Amino acid sequence: MRFKKKALLMVLFMAMLFITGCKEKRFSDLGGMAISMSEDMRVVKNRNATWAMTNGYINAVGIRTDSDDLEKTGLEVNSLSDYVAAYIKGNDIPDNVTVNTEDNYIYFTYNNKESKLTYVNFFYDNGDYYWLVSFACPMGNTYDLYRKDIFKWADSVKFTDN
Repeated sequence: MRFKKKALLMVLFMAMLFITGCKEKRFSDLGGMAISMSEDMRVVKNRNATWAMTNGYINAVGIRTDSDDLEKTGLEVNSLSDYVAAYIKGNDIPDNVTVNTEDNYIYFTYNNKESKLTYVNFFYDNGDYYWLVSFACPMGNTYDLYRKDIFKWADSVKFTDN
């Protein structure tokens, strides 16, 4: 009986979330970019990223890469597609990921069975910089709940410098 009560409360809570929607906040001054995400996201430190945020269910990071720095490493990166291919190769991403192209970005999604996380990686070309904006959340229900929001957030990316 308790399980049914908890399940009903959970369903009611989720319904309220969908009806009322999550309020969004514009996060700017993120090393040259701005993004709108759920207001419950909070900035956290991550020394490997230009910026990082979490709300306890989903993690987001932004990484800005100077295209001149890529040349110095010997990588042949002449386009955003080249950058995505180099990223996949250099980060042990499964070869069978489907890379998709939209108007403002290139993206792919993959599941990491070791960490039990779903990653959705968005790549942007801002002239002198390539950007990766990556979202990670537990595989399954959490990803299913946030999928629409993740793409809405990716669509909200704007660059504040060039």
